[in-house]
Amino acid sequence: MTTSGRDACELAGQRWLAFDVSGHAFLLIHCLLTISEEVHCISSWERIEEIATTEQQKPTERYLE
Repeated sequence: MTTSGRDACELAGQRWLAFDVSGHAFLLIHCLLTISEEVHCISSWERIEEIATTEQQKPTERYLE
């Protein structure tokens, strides 16, 4: 006897055991996409110290251009 779906399984007198991963998968993918977008804004990790130092020394210079 083949059943499909929770209702059909329970109507046949069987137990339905399942785990829905869709919510967890969505959250994982959403977090990965968010992190990748945040990291994308820095084009070169090698220059991060130079960028931070310049920003500390002249923080408003880039807004005056």
